[in-house]
Amino acid sequence: MQLNLAGKTALVTGSSKGIGHAIAEALHAEGCKVALNSRNQEELAHVAGKLSGAIAVEGDVTQPAEARRVVSEVVKSFGKLDIVVCNVGSGQSVPPG
Repeated sequence: MQLNLAGKTALVTGSSKGIGHAIAEALHAEGCKVALNSRNQEELAHVAGKLSGAIAVEGDVTQPAEARRVVSEVVKSFGKLDIVVCNVGSGQSVPPG
């Protein structure tokens, strides 16, 4: 694909496996700086190791304070955040925080 995303910064939640992992890989291939997120630091580190320049930010984004911390860490690392893919797999709806 040619989505003109080169240089953009993306945060993909639930990106340690499955659909989130595939989305993170696709955004990386498009030239995005990618921040990976899940609740499992070990799985995140493994995925981040496959994507040059990607960062892993562990946290449970179903919790508003944790979601704010994750976003803050991404901005601190990359200086900005352009794209957020909310791909948490809890199976429950949570109110926006």
